[in-house]
Amino acid sequence: MPDPGFQHNFGQVGRLYPDTVNLWFRFRDGTGEQSMQPVNGYYFIPANSGNYQVMAQLVFLSAQNGWTLYAETAPELVGGHAQVLYLVVDF
Repeated sequence: MPDPGFQHNFGQVGRLYPDTVNLWFRFRDGTGEQSMQPVNGYYFIPANSGNYQVMAQLVFLSAQNGWTLYAETAPELVGGHAQVLYLVVDF
């Protein structure tokens, strides 16, 4: 059973792109675990999320610096993709 917890959805960012509605990203193969198993590996942050700017910056910084990013998601996939509720980076 998929686990939405950040302990089971993490890795280094392998691809990301924003559109007018969401920031989409997926983890690089072999760098973590993706328990939610979203379609094509994509997690997303809705642009209308209250903390979108901060989370988007954290995704970009994680990609740029090779940090391991942990994503807590909604318990169910949305359109086959994992909606991110919050992010964690450990140093």
